[in-house]
Amino acid sequence: MKKIYLFTAFIITNIYSIAQTSSGIEWQKCLSGSNGDAANSIKQTIDGGYIVAGVSYSNDGDVSGNHGISDRWIVKLKPDNILPVTNLILTGKAQGRQNILQWTTAAEQNNTGFEVQRSNDGYNFNKIAFVKTKAPDGNSNFKLSYEFSDIASASSNNYYRLKQIDKDNTYTYPNIVLIRKENTAITGDLQIYPNPSKNILNVKISLPGDSNVKLTVTDMAGKIILGKSTSLAKDENIIQLDISHLSAGSYLIKTISKTG
Repeated sequence: MKKIYLFTAFIITNIYSIAQTSSGIEWQKCLSGSNGDAANSIKQTIDGGYIVAGVSYSNDGDVSGNHGISDRWIVKLKPDNILPVTNLILTGKAQGRQNILQWTTAAEQNNTGFEVQRSNDGYNFNKIAFVKTKAPDGNSNFKLSYEFSDIASASSNNYYRLKQIDKDNTYTYPNIVLIRKENTAITGDLQIYPNPSKNILNVKISLPGDSNVKLTVTDMAGKIILGKSTSLAKDENIIQLDISHLSAGSYLIKTISKTG
């Protein structure tokens, strides 16, 4: 039968309880307040957690209210080695005008779901959606896969993270993923006139928003003959190309927009 020894030490004025076996520390937890606090007893429960009994003179930090000079407390704690969700890794990719987020879990315990958060700078995150757990009653011991599509993402960089929320409203954050939107094909209208042309060729582009555009002219073998980069505004734009120096023949025009 495994024996558990209780060691209580004071760090400043915090309760610092350790459950230790002969093989080393099995569990530890620090409960803090600004005044004197002490743990008197600790017992392991059948769910793997612990009950800690002690005394507190504090009225802040982890202590919610003081009803006299000193109060006696009993605190139920979950074991630190039992995670609500294991092997949670978030990945993402840009796909057209939307960003696709994907993640999997190896096991879930008392999980309610995942709050999807987005940021433009990697520091200030805002909730954009909530994805409910697929685990029956929030519990599973098998692999589950999730996916979310963000169609309202910014035109430049987008940072994403998940807030995994437990049934008791505790939460954890896994990794942050960055999705960059760099070169994307123009989805607006494109017209070329006159065609055929000998001197000046007009390229008319209608865009859904402001964009930096790179225009290239290639021959049928794919060799770049002419290139031009410019900034275009939303709606209708006309780019004029001098093609008087080109030999008679067939050419391809390609437009690429770079936003952000």
